[in-house]
Amino acid sequence: PIAKKRRFIGGWEAGLLAIWQSGRVVTYSSGIATGPTTTSSYTNYTGDRNIGRVMRKGDGVYWLTSDEIARFAVPSAGEIGTGGRNAFRGPRYLDVDMSLVKEFRITERSALSFRAEAYNLFNNVNFAAPNANLATPASFGKISSTVGNARILQLALRCDF
Repeated sequence: PIAKKRRFIGGWEAGLLAIWQSGRVVTYSSGIATGPTTTSSYTNYTGDRNIGRVMRKGDGVYWLTSDEIARFAVPSAGEIGTGGRNAFRGPRYLDVDMSLVKEFRITERSALSFRAEAYNLFNNVNFAAPNANLATPASFGKISSTVGNARILQLALRCDF
């Protein structure tokens, strides 16, 4: 009886893949061509560049507070903006995938394999970058989408003969 119990309890294989990243870079645009080219210039920005956090409000999810938004301004004519390219970070990314595998020998030439897999195991929501266009003030700093997928669980049973 102990040998049968060991066949069921022992021999499991576990796999784990975890990704934890800082947020993607964000460039805040004025939405207006104020510089020497016809493309939108960067915003003018004053203050610390380590800004933003996920805030859930009644009308959506926001990255910037109203005080942080107030630090952004459209540059004057002829200026390219002090905000700079890729000078800010958006929301972080976290994903944990896991698998459990066990092979059960039936005879010398046949076996049954059981596999359980979980993608985004903790069902963590990963938000995309916020709206970074100052020309749309109602949605500036608002997050409108997610990246990745919700938790996925799957089981598989395979017979080898």
